[in-house]
Amino acid sequence: MDKARALLRWKDETGRRMAVDFRPHSHHWQIMREVRASQVAAGSVELGDARVLCAMTTWGDGYFPVIADLDSSGGLLAVRVRFSRAP
Repeated sequence: MDKARALLRWKDETGRRMAVDFRPHSHHWQIMREVRASQVAAGSVELGDARVLCAMTTWGDGYFPVIADLDSSGGLLAVRVRFSRAP
């Protein structure tokens, strides 16, 4: 913790830009590691029986509906995310 606090102080004092995360055990840290390494700023992580996608956008945080397009037998054709400004 002493080293982390010293690093954060140095960052603030010098105006450096960097990301610091102290939770390597968390799902957030795991998915952000993938996002930062990705050329398209996206990653995924297993949560129980589900795989969760995280994608960085210029839209910021928010609720964005996800729509699955299925074929006549119920197979997945496409996944769409709707980005729109609140009225």
